[in-house]
Amino acid sequence: MFSEYKKQVLKVYEKQKIDNNLSLNLQRPTPAKIKSECLNVIAERYSPKEDEQILQTFFGAQNGAKEYLSSIKKFDIDKFRPLLNFLKGFTNHTEDKNIELLAFLLNFKPRPHLFDYDYQNIRIEENQDLESEIVPKGKILENQPSIKQSEKSEVKKQGVIIGFKNYPSTKKRKYLLTFIAVICLISIMATILSKRKSINALLIASQTNQNCMYWTKDHFKMIDCERNNLNVQTIAYDEIKFNDQKKITRIDTLTDACIGKIWYSKIDNNIEFFTAAGMHPEHIENSLKLITKHIYEKYIKKKDSLKSVNSLNSSKQ
Repeated sequence: MFSEYKKQVLKVYEKQKIDNNLSLNLQRPTPAKIKSECLNVIAERYSPKEDEQILQTFFGAQNGAKEYLSSIKKFDIDKFRPLLNFLKGFTNHTEDKNIELLAFLLNFKPRPHLFDYDYQNIRIEENQDLESEIVPKGKILENQPSIKQSEKSEVKKQGVIIGFKNYPSTKKRKYLLTFIAVICLISIMATILSKRKSINALLIASQTNQNCMYWTKDHFKMIDCERNNLNVQTIAYDEIKFNDQKKITRIDTLTDACIGKIWYSKIDNNIEFFTAAGMHPEHIENSLKLITKHIYEKYIKKKDSLKSVNSLNSSKQ
């Protein structure tokens, strides 16, 4: 079943993350980093037999690694966001093609999903980085120890600590126990923080539902992607855009200190100012530009001067 395949792919991802065996792009993934990792993996270990079906489903049919590299460079990074939301725990469900892409990035085998393999019984060896043992249906795994019996740590006489025969000194044992206790405490704290972060992410996900947002007047608002009752144009939720990109409605508050620090857009002789870079939130085909001294003097300072003159004339009358 694909559900078992999905479960095992995610298990490999989590294990490699804990063991620090993931690439830097996947340790702290973003849509741009996932795109970069796709380019790296294709350049390093493209395998038509294992990867062609996965890549064709996600990126469209191409002729070989060279064409896939060219196609991915132009690929919209927002299309990697559903996989990112799944990896961060924002959602428990995602399309099959996203799981297959993750299997490709992790070098999970066998891939793509095969119906004649019992993925439920795949054994991922704890002393290996990326390898997994593939078990055809009907074949029973033999219980083989991962290390020789003679190499196993045993509790010896005189209270010697497990696996550390060369430390008979009470003082050394005390230091060693303290060190182990500190490591355990750090691990527990890291686990608690990780779970708390996951819970917060789930809370955010429950509030934002399917993590979409739309522009209203001067800021972004959250909305359920699948229940857009407002009939508005939506985009995938972006934490940076949501928090940072606002429209500046009080132009009279701007001074020359804003030069090179805020952005503007001029469409049909209508000029608007924003607090962050990116595309225009309503006219997404237009990118925002950094304000220059010329723009400041023409559209901000000049208007302020005219207001002052008009105000002075009104007071004299």
